[in-house]
Amino acid sequence: MKSLHYLRVMDESRPTKLADHGVDTRRASAAVVIGHTRFVSEDITPQEIAETLWTYNAHAARMEVITYESLLESARRMLALSSARQDSGPSDQSDEPAT
Repeated sequence: MKSLHYLRVMDESRPTKLADHGVDTRRASAAVVIGHTRFVSEDITPQEIAETLWTYNAHAARMEVITYESLLESARRMLALSSARQDSGPSDQSDEPAT
């Protein structure tokens, strides 16, 4: 898989990347986004796809395979969370312990 090749190259070129750009690539990771579940032509459910990818990802170090649908859902959740934090105002985000 090309993603694994890229990660290996990043590991091997770590000293150069660190010296030239100040970027430590030691624990770089990759995400591979594949098609959307609505385009599966077989009688395979989105749940079965999710379980298969979960099993695959459990064995893949530093690499995650997700569907485009999962990527969009994750982005929606992050945007909703970010919006909720902004709406709560600065008084709700105090670092001081409650008394």
